[in-house]
Amino acid sequence: MSNLGAGAHGEGASKPAHIPAATQQSGARQASGLIVNDKIFMGQAIPATGPELSMRIGQALRVYFVRTAGVEEGRAEFQVKSVVADAANLSQIVVNLSGYSLADHVLKSEYVPEDQKPTGPKIVATVPAQLSNLRLRADRLDVIGIPIFYDVDASNVPIAWETDQDGNVWLTVPEELVGKGSPGVGPTAFEQQDFNPKPFSTPAGPVNPPLDVVFQVSVPVEAARVGLEEFAIAQTRDQEVQVKDLDLNLTQSGQDFHVSAVAKLKYKIFSVRFKAAATVNIDQSRLTVTPRNIKVSSSNLFARIVLGVAAKSIKKFDGQTVAINSLLKDEPTQFTALQIGIENKELSIKGRLA
Repeated sequence: MSNLGAGAHGEGASKPAHIPAATQQSGARQASGLIVNDKIFMGQAIPATGPELSMRIGQALRVYFVRTAGVEEGRAEFQVKSVVADAANLSQIVVNLSGYSLADHVLKSEYVPEDQKPTGPKIVATVPAQLSNLRLRADRLDVIGIPIFYDVDASNVPIAWETDQDGNVWLTVPEELVGKGSPGVGPTAFEQQDFNPKPFSTPAGPVNPPLDVVFQVSVPVEAARVGLEEFAIAQTRDQEVQVKDLDLNLTQSGQDFHVSAVAKLKYKIFSVRFKAAATVNIDQSRLTVTPRNIKVSSSNLFARIVLGVAAKSIKKFDGQTVAINSLLKDEPTQFTALQIGIENKELSIKGRLA
């Protein structure tokens, strides 16, 4: 199933995207040029309808996702549905990627030196605006073979329409606007274009309402373990230091999470086996994390000498309680709620950022 055109200003096909000259190349490079430096190409003007905006976003995302092997087309959903509020502000964008996988080339792209990376569009004008509601969800999105369920619902997302020197318009979320609010959107009623057919209304709010994000993510623990192990081995296969074997484990006891790893690394003709383990206490009411019983070891004499130096730095954190929000000191949002747990062999993370 593919639906890239539902919106508040009627239905109908939109004109094909005019791709910037700098991105008019073949294959993935052409399509990937529709997203540059977190900016999404919108054509020669701000989209005036929901279907047009959905089409633009869908075209930009298509290159990054493929239907998961074994999932029938009728059971997969690549959907982008948008509702436009006025000339600049948006009421809603819903993106559903159920039954799709992150394309291999996204994680296997070759390293490009800084001086050889393509330059982004030169912006000459910016129109700040607001997206009242952004919803991202997938019943199953495969990433390196790991099936992930997620549902993210963000309110009052500041956005900006940027025009480059060639007259092309790009949609972006400027970091400097996040947390500061943006021009408000008045009340707008429309038929909700997501998975709940009930009428939806965007209530009037403050002129600069704050960003608010509620999220839920879950992943099967065993699938995550296998996926991470296979990914680490595959990614280092042609590297100087290779991961030849990896065994990861994660279990929960109350608010304690026990993490362990055994890895076999190969450097030229030398092979070394490392072991690491720790207990991490997550106080979900106080929003703090405390690592304990940190252990790093190896049966190899040379490796033990190297680890002896590193272990001193690592063990400094043993028993230290850290506020989770202090780890986000450079971010405009903070956790106001967080719930992490393993149940029915699935790791579930729920939370709220504001």
